[in-house]
Amino acid sequence: MDCKNPLVSILIPTYNGAHRVGKAIESALSQTYSNIEIIVCDNCSADNTVEVVQTYAKKKDSRLHLVVNETNIGPTRNWKRCVEETRGKYAKLLFSDVWIDPEYLKETLSVLKKSEKVEFGFTSTVVHDLSSESTEHFVSIESSAIYPINLFTHYHLYNEGPIMPSSPHVLCLERAACFKI
Repeated sequence: MDCKNPLVSILIPTYNGAHRVGKAIESALSQTYSNIEIIVCDNCSADNTVEVVQTYAKKKDSRLHLVVNETNIGPTRNWKRCVEETRGKYAKLLFSDVWIDPEYLKETLSVLKKSEKVEFGFTSTVVHDLSSESTEHFVSIESSAIYPINLFTHYHLYNEGPIMPSSPHVLCLERAACFKI
């Protein structure tokens, strides 16, 4: 394992995402941090999501892997399936309707590597209006930070605080006990 540049798994769970998964894959492939694998887990889509992902896989990019569930296992189990397929030290959950800036992993990893106590991070987000051709965002959170996992849990999972859009997170699989496989 490359300790200086550890493998990062970009996990893209999808269901009926044919019209949007391509942009997520393109943003993953465009990362300036190059030691990545991209795992797309299709949850038995009824549209042509699998075919769209296969067009990217046919471009011979060995970093892209497609996993197709034989039956729909629900969103949470599909996320878990993504984690089960990972080989990376770090993982980035990237939903199929989300894209990330080319510098995202490079910048996020530089923060995560600074402390052995960090298990999980989330960042600022720009939410785009996909119903128009406009490239301007309508929601933005300007600051990124490292927060204790209990803040994320209470704010985002249990709705016990301000709801704010945030990136679907990067976590260190070796340190995050809740994601041990």
